[in-house]
Amino acid sequence: MASDPALQSLLESGDRAALEARASILAGRLPGALRLRILPADVSEPRLDENPPLTFASLDLIRRARKSSGPLPAEVHLFGRPDAHLILLERVTDGQGRVIGFLHLSLSTDLLAQALTKVETPGYVELHQPVPKSRPLVLARRGNPALRERGRQQSAHVPGSSWRLLLWLTPAALEGLPVETGSESRLPLLPGSLLAPVLLGGGAGLWWSRRQPRVRVHPGTSYEGAVRAIMEGQYPGMEHLIPGLKRVSGEAPLGKGLEGEDITRITMPGSGDESAELEAVAAKAREAAARDEGEVLDLSGGMEVEELEEGLPEGALEQPDLVLDGEPSAPAPEAAPAAEAAEGDPPASIFRAYDIRGVVGRTLTEEGVYRIGLAIGSEAAQRGQQVIVVARDGRLSGPELSAALIRGLRDSGRDVIDIGMVPTPVLYFATFFLETGSGVMLTGSHNPPDYNGLKIVLGGDTLSGAAITALHERILRNDFTSGEGALQHADIGADYIRRISEDIPVALGRGLKVAVDCGNGVAGALAPSLIRALGHEVIELYCEVDGTFPNHHPDPSQPENLSDLIEAVTGQGADLGLAFDGDGDRLGVVDGEGNIIWPDRQLMLFAIDVLSRNPGADIIFDVKCSGHLKRVIEEHSGRPVMWKTGHSLIKARMK
Repeated sequence: MASDPALQSLLESGDRAALEARASILAGRLPGALRLRILPADVSEPRLDENPPLTFASLDLIRRARKSSGPLPAEVHLFGRPDAHLILLERVTDGQGRVIGFLHLSLSTDLLAQALTKVETPGYVELHQPVPKSRPLVLARRGNPALRERGRQQSAHVPGSSWRLLLWLTPAALEGLPVETGSESRLPLLPGSLLAPVLLGGGAGLWWSRRQPRVRVHPGTSYEGAVRAIMEGQYPGMEHLIPGLKRVSGEAPLGKGLEGEDITRITMPGSGDESAELEAVAAKAREAAARDEGEVLDLSGGMEVEELEEGLPEGALEQPDLVLDGEPSAPAPEAAPAAEAAEGDPPASIFRAYDIRGVVGRTLTEEGVYRIGLAIGSEAAQRGQQVIVVARDGRLSGPELSAALIRGLRDSGRDVIDIGMVPTPVLYFATFFLETGSGVMLTGSHNPPDYNGLKIVLGGDTLSGAAITALHERILRNDFTSGEGALQHADIGADYIRRISEDIPVALGRGLKVAVDCGNGVAGALAPSLIRALGHEVIELYCEVDGTFPNHHPDPSQPENLSDLIEAVTGQGADLGLAFDGDGDRLGVVDGEGNIIWPDRQLMLFAIDVLSRNPGADIIFDVKCSGHLKRVIEEHSGRPVMWKTGHSLIKARMK
């Protein structure tokens, strides 16, 4: 197909309409083809409005094809999304061998799962696509996944792609096989070089086979040895539990995410609390730009991001080319008459958009938290969840309210694992590490000492919006399950530090000097130890946990709360300053010159790093970020996605 003289003539003519018509005809000859494109050699613009889109990842593949002459790997792009597709790319050359264009074929990813059904093997099979410096994507799987725990792992490369086929044999199949001691092992399965045409099938498979060199495969071919301890790209630790702690888990339905307000209707600030908040953020960005005009951030070895220009451009929040995922909200059904609150019931005002939060002794009492615990436990039961991890921050009200929460959860029949006083990220880690999928964090976050509240995860979903409101409605109806749940205590701080230190290279002999201001919040119990474990020197500021917050408010989003950190960085020659809020899930950053790096600029740096390994990836940010973040994401081949403000809403969207 690529050597067709008529196709070469069309490419040389540059007639896009004729090229698209020819591509449509050719695609009809390829079963399973979603779209075939005939692209000029100098193509450089994505086509994100087409289906499937021509993504930045495809442009990166084309760029690599222009710079090389070898076989081009098959890749899956936009994996996990409705418009995911498999890409095959072929060069079109003229009579002198010069590249004048490309055939770009998009196929359905369903072909991958179908292909594995044709792999006859006694075990469990996964098809992986590697992601640099990250976990591989599992493109398809077949068999009983329990074999991953007890089977012997083997692997083989799929020629013509970057994929690997991994196999875990059944115990019966293992009988009689020799124990492998070298770097290679036998694979009693369809060889990877024969899997490629099976994966593609039909006309697409024929096209593939013509692109690949002929390879003889002897029945005794030896393939690359098994990776026994961990899957490629993963790190040890997640499979281990605390010594002596029983492994407990509950069934969880597939999460569907949670919807909030319809952000496709956002306009420029004009009225209401949210508009005032957005205008305040815009004003702060303008002030920062005026203060730092022309300056360049340079953090982490050469990643440079220009400072914000003069404020937000007019209409920055109405960007027509910005991806605003999600459909407009349907009209809310007419509400049923609300039940009347009984004595001890918490007021409706504390059930907020993405958490529960109130003033201790007034809107948030021990009896109220007990009843909230009953409601959470009953909702967990309805979702098939049995075990719930509970943690608290360092506030003075924490021990009593935590005891009330645990009592309510247990009286609903849920088992509880109490991990004590830890930062919120450790609670989230614990829901995975202990394989419960559910947890409740008792925290007032960055609010004053007399506040407290709850952040809730059930079955992997962080509750928000209607799910939070439903807890209050359940309390008003006294709609509770009952039982006698068990209670266990666990300390997973060391496991948390170990997991992160396994995931991030330790700076042996090249550590930084890092000033850390925990604001007397709960992060002080862990953050300095974690940073030291990564090989860095730590200057501690207010790392003693004190629920009265005697030195300053634990909110790093306010510049006045960073003044001591800035002084420590500049006065003691630190390379970096980090500040945490009361429960350790909000981060403030100060560079070595004492400049505050605001959150949207932090995300610029993170996005550049992520996109260097994952071109074309989605980068999600909330509506409070400046329009310049979108520009930086696009300039580095990313897809900017604006979403609703709130940790639970952002996490739901990331699914």
